[in-house]
Amino acid sequence: MIGSSMLIVTAYTPDYVDHFQRLRWTAAAQDEDLHVVRLPEYPAAQRWHMATAQKPLVLLDALHRFKRPVMWIDSDAAIWGRVSPFFDTLAEQGVDMACHWFNQDAVDSRPRHPHGRMLTGTLWLNNTPRARDLLGAWIARNWSKQQAGDWTGGGQRNLWELIRDNAIPDLRMERVGGRYCYIDLPSKRKAYPADEPKIIEHFIASRENREPSKPRNERKLVEYRQAVADAKAKIENATHTNLED
Repeated sequence: MIGSSMLIVTAYTPDYVDHFQRLRWTAAAQDEDLHVVRLPEYPAAQRWHMATAQKPLVLLDALHRFKRPVMWIDSDAAIWGRVSPFFDTLAEQGVDMACHWFNQDAVDSRPRHPHGRMLTGTLWLNNTPRARDLLGAWIARNWSKQQAGDWTGGGQRNLWELIRDNAIPDLRMERVGGRYCYIDLPSKRKAYPADEPKIIEHFIASRENREPSKPRNERKLVEYRQAVADAKAKIENATHTNLED
């Protein structure tokens, strides 16, 4: 344990080593405690869906093993400021779960939950019975759908369904600001206040791996790849580290 009661958790597949290094170096620069799980190589056709479905398994294992609140951060993210003080306060208040609900109304008009669109790229869970029950229910829902041949939604949508259905009565959930789950892409910036700081920034490089069999939106891929390149340069400048080393 470095300097807080909270533990940051991430997992990555072999093709995400470079992305993980960005998260690793920025977590160290902010003196945040990071636990890392290396996942196996999954079949290409379902690689992204199978990897993201490991999220609740990794989180539940970390809660049982370390007996501390945990925060999942996607491996293709970066941490630009101290994270633990705010979330340690939530733990003291007895909150079970915290995440950001993206203001999708600022981006498009698709139907959505009244709170917006729940994002799990940054997902904090307290070490409470309700939080552990939520993870267990998430794992069970993923398994049930996978048995029926549906591998989609394991990393986010299935959890959203549990929240929507009030699957864990009395769950104490906190909706946190976009600074903890900032998506720095031109198509998403309208969803954040102009002066919103970036404490945890997500570069969502995973979009290239989500549906390998589907036609690509080349404009979006250029946008994603540029965001990743910018992130690498920013981290190298901040830490004076060559990420290729």
